[in-house]
Amino acid sequence: MHATFTARNSQLQNVDGADARRHARAHASLLAIQVVRSAPEYRPPMARIIAKPRPKPPPPARTRRSGKALLVRAAVLGLVAALVGVWTRTRGSSGESRRAADSLALLAVLVKHGATHVPLAVGPTAYGGLGIKVSAPVEKGAVIFSLPSSLMVKGSGQATLPLALARERLNPTSEHMAAYLRTLPAECPPCLAARSAADLALASSTLHKWKATLLDSELKALRDALPELSDADRRWATCMKMSRAFAGIGDGPVLMPFLDLLNHDGETPSSVERGRWVDRDQGVWVGEVVAKRDLLPGDEVTYEYVESPSRARLLTSFGHEMGAPDASLAAEGLPDGDGSGDAIGCPSDATPRTELRLDGSGKLSGAALRAATKCVRLRLYSKEEAAWALRSGHFDAPTWLGAPPSVLEKDSRVAANTAMGCAQAQSDEQRAGQRGLLGAASADLAAAVAAEGDALAQCAAGLREAHFEIEAHLERRAPGS
Repeated sequence: MHATFTARNSQLQNVDGADARRHARAHASLLAIQVVRSAPEYRPPMARIIAKPRPKPPPPARTRRSGKALLVRAAVLGLVAALVGVWTRTRGSSGESRRAADSLALLAVLVKHGATHVPLAVGPTAYGGLGIKVSAPVEKGAVIFSLPSSLMVKGSGQATLPLALARERLNPTSEHMAAYLRTLPAECPPCLAARSAADLALASSTLHKWKATLLDSELKALRDALPELSDADRRWATCMKMSRAFAGIGDGPVLMPFLDLLNHDGETPSSVERGRWVDRDQGVWVGEVVAKRDLLPGDEVTYEYVESPSRARLLTSFGHEMGAPDASLAAEGLPDGDGSGDAIGCPSDATPRTELRLDGSGKLSGAALRAATKCVRLRLYSKEEAAWALRSGHFDAPTWLGAPPSVLEKDSRVAANTAMGCAQAQSDEQRAGQRGLLGAASADLAAAVAAEGDALAQCAAGLREAHFEIEAHLERRAPGS
């Protein structure tokens, strides 16, 4: 479900005998903040697969050796290590080269059946794994790649996309499906589908519980329809779907061949992914990747997998964190940006959000909260208010106060509703239940879940306090007070 916070469900308390005017101002036109709690997060994964290290064997019993024997042994081990290193690098390089070649072969097959694209290349990225790059200049707004829905993998009902993929793997039904299967990795990234029972239990205690519930349904559908599949094959199918699927605009999630090589970039994505209807009555549509800016040959095509990523959200869905904040809330229904916020990290073509990042001591300061809400606040300001805020340094000021009343009233509304969003995203009961599960879970997931809970709790408390502070200040400045 979406937790949407509006004036109807906001229960702000009066303080210090505030009058009816102040009460009405606090409740009027409250911003809608959303925390996605059960809407499927279908986006493509990082091409890079992160493998867990194998446990080290116990050291052998110590024996006394001569100095000469130790030198010989060291030389032999050094030679072996060098050979293994060369073999490993060669094997990894050849594996990536093979996947890159398979991906380009897939692209050619897709074009035969109606896909279109600008000149593209597939190759290694600076951070590891494969990526898609343009090999000719591309203008902002141009369609980089389009894929007809007839070339996608679709399920036949709720929780059936992994089943459709597993059936294709057993018996490909088309040339492009056979080509697509050759591009899929044999191993899973460490998303929730590839994790332990302890990790699933922890995830089930968070706002990401829906993923574990859906995973159970998908595994049941696989067991019922294909009982001959091994546990490993069932896990692979659910893992590919969880980490690579797109939401689509038709009936349920889909897998988009070749597009699922796109890598995530939460800071400066070079493209956006969208669906466009061709014939709604017949259920025909295309998936498109569109350039967000001018691209030069060699630029990687990336985009942001989800609108409000957090460490726990990315980790459970895609198996990586990629510099995500500890918690994030997206704000829907706001006016479009006019470009004035681009210079301060508030792009006009993106949904504004509140990103919460704890400091090194696990705290969320008042300054951090003011900075986290600046993009949402900017969208609410009038043109004149936005110009004043940018010119005066209001977003970097050491206090919420000192602004004109019209600006402070909007700051107060943002603080109140964001506090409510943080409080409703995760209850105290959920956090209490998590404490007994953190120790048994994987270290990366435990850290991400704990940070998300801490950030949301401190956001709720800190912004609630800020709201009351601003309201008291406005009350003192009101005529006749």
